Amino acid sequence: MIDNSGRFTYDNMHFSPSRNIAVKYALDFCGSEYLHTMYMLVEELNRLDKGKGDEIIINFEKFKNYIKTPEKSILVIWRKPLLSQLGSEGDLSLKGVNGLLNQMANLSFLPTFEENALVLWQQMIFLSKHILPYEEIEIDTRNIKVKHI
Repeated sequence: MIDNSGRFTYDNMHFSPSRNIAVKYALDFCGSEYLHTMYMLVEELNRLDKGKGDEIIINFEKFKNYIKTPEKSILVIWRKPLLSQLGSEGDLSLKGVNGLLNQMANLSFLPTFEENALVLWQQMIFLSKHILPYEEIEIDTRNIKVKHI
């Protein structure tokens, strides 16, 4: 987290072509992997040093409210982004996006897009280069569950 290596970075919104992996993140991370990690750190501090985590966040009202609020998982769906709006992890250029798309094409041996996304593309992650206007996204709160084949 300190040296910004690997996947543990939060400077762009991450998108997966796999609905399953997106749903898994929505269900497993209570709204945000970043905030969930902060919550786990506070809980670990409380466990190791009786109440130290709560003592540190006492002045951070928004975070305290986050921890106390029951989560409701949502799935953000970005329909038909332009390639120029995308980046890949470690490479925000069009070349990086094309490289990821080529990887996906080479891993596509199942009969349908959905099966490939479910089974093969779970670790393929795209990044948005900008904040998405609400007109470009769909929020799905209805049928948030992991599918199995």
